[in-house]
This record gives sequence, C-alpha cells and structure tokens, in this order.
Amino acid sequence: MAWLTNPLTVVPILYLGFWFGTKIYHVNMIDQEMLLGVLHQIINWLKNFGHGHIDLSLAKILISGLVIEAILFALLFYCATHLLWRWFVIKSWKNRIQNNREEIM
Repeated sequence: MAWLTNPLTVVPILYLGFWFGTKIYHVNMIDQEMLLGVLHQIINWLKNFGHGHIDLSLAKILISGLVIEAILFALLFYCATHLLWRWFVIKSWKNRIQNNREEIM
C-alpha cells in the first residue's frame, strides 16, 4: 500500500532490496533498465490481482534483499526511537526537577 500512496519511495526501496539481495547471493547488481523492468512486472502483477509473470530469478534476489532491508531498518528505527524517547524523558524529568526547585524558593 505504501508504494501506491508514495510512489517516490518505490525505486529506492527496490534498489536497496536488490543491492542487499546481490550481496547475499554474490551476483552482480542489476542495471536501471532491469530494475524498471521488474517494477513494471510487479505493477502488472498487482493490476491483474496476482495473475501475470514475474521473473523468479530476480524475485528471489529481491525478496531476500527486501527481508534483510526490512529487518535492518526496523532495528535502526527502533533504536533511534528508543534513544530519542529516553532523551525526551530525561529532559522532561530534569525540567520538572528544576521547576520544582524554583517553586520552593
């Protein structure tokens, strides 16, 4: 669904997916023409509600890469959110202590 609502992210997501997939399977990275061809195959497959042709040799590389990409980005953003939340809570706690000290004086 994100590909439909934000089409500008499709190409970078697919590119990174293929990049991770090529590193896993130790094959050469595909060129822009092949990437757009796979994107066209996926769009046709979605338009036809799952009926159509997708090149399985490239799909194996893409799906493996997308799984690795999803795991890495999930971990990255989980850690970033955790650190930002911790910073916000500590900052709020210090401000609360400072405000309480000012009220007492």
